[in-house]
Amino acid sequence: MHRQLSVCAIGFLALGLLTAPALAGDDAALQEKVNKLTEQVAALSAQQNSLISQEVARYLETNDAWRGAQGGDKTAWDRITLHTRLTIVTQGTLGLDPNNRTVVDGDLDLDFDFNVSENIDLFVHLTANTNSGFDGAFAGITGITAAAYNDGIGINGTSPTDPGSITVREAGLRHRWQAGDNWVYWELGELEPRDRFGDTDMTRDENTGFFNNSFDDQSSVPFLTGSVVGIHVWTDFGADKQIRVSFGWFNGAGEFFNDGQFFIQGAWKGEVSGRAMNVKIFGYFDNTLHTGVGDDDLDAGGGAVWDWMVTNQIGLFVKITANGSDVNPVELDAVVGAVFNGLIGSRPDDQLGVGVGFIGLNDTAATFTEDTELTLEVFYRMVMEGGKMHATFGFQVITDPGGGPNTFVPGWTDDTLFVLNVRLFVPF
Repeated sequence: MHRQLSVCAIGFLALGLLTAPALAGDDAALQEKVNKLTEQVAALSAQQNSLISQEVARYLETNDAWRGAQGGDKTAWDRITLHTRLTIVTQGTLGLDPNNRTVVDGDLDLDFDFNVSENIDLFVHLTANTNSGFDGAFAGITGITAAAYNDGIGINGTSPTDPGSITVREAGLRHRWQAGDNWVYWELGELEPRDRFGDTDMTRDENTGFFNNSFDDQSSVPFLTGSVVGIHVWTDFGADKQIRVSFGWFNGAGEFFNDGQFFIQGAWKGEVSGRAMNVKIFGYFDNTLHTGVGDDDLDAGGGAVWDWMVTNQIGLFVKITANGSDVNPVELDAVVGAVFNGLIGSRPDDQLGVGVGFIGLNDTAATFTEDTELTLEVFYRMVMEGGKMHATFGFQVITDPGGGPNTFVPGWTDDTLFVLNVRLFVPF
């Protein structure tokens, strides 16, 4: 306030000086003084306005109502999160001379997440891939493995579920509302059901973990591929929110309410002996394999997954799933394995993984030479550049791939497939 009074006083002084030439005789001298004082008044006024603007800005910055009206402390750019991941996979067969092949595959994931408000998010997850898919380019040599019967993803878990040069993997809306002491979350849009049901912390990441998709996704569950529209709802219970109940409905956009897939899952996450443990039990009903004949085409099944860090370095996992379908070619799948972190003292972030997978085939759905497929996989992941680059080297042994000796290559009757794997992963 005292600054405003001082400016007013200077203004009155200038006004008095403007009338002074009529009373005095030296007009030129007085006019020069008036001009100088006028310039000083203008400069002081500009300084005063600047000080007032700064004070107003500081006040608005600390005022909650104003901050809320302007979107908090964040600009629109601050509310956008971007994640990018580059994955390159090289795989080569052994012992198939003269039919050995080496295939290079890869993709680039670009994920945008938009924080619209405190309770609303939008997301768009894009994938640029080499459009191989469907068990990679090995189909002409090894046929298709049983792990890939339902979704086309077998020995290379990074193969796209929707092959194409650039595709939308997921896009939609996520919202939450408070119900008593709990929050209820739901999301709607193009969603991946395999990322929401039946996964474990130790096997869910195909970019850094096991190569064979049977360790990541349940082979006996006919997860939809391509453009999958879904709604997913979940909420957490318990004092520490250790229990999560979730369910979802998924289908193609044109037939969303007809012949779709329903999933339900209960999960517990806590500690045993001071170390993290996860348990999930899920079930599903699927009518996407509908043939229009009888009622036996309804595919229903379920399973359980478990993982636990036994020590600070060793983790164990088990997954088992089964169904009662007459048309699903895979009726049972199970995997068991372990991960070992930081076995080399100088490399605490490296990981060694060992896993065994079993797939039981359904003779009612098709005719197989053998009714089982067994997979043994070992990988070692080296973490470099402070976690900004991962190089993984692995080896797969698959017995009776696809349920029997390969019939796609004349003269090859071997019942075991050997695959060397190399993967480069760069997250940003």
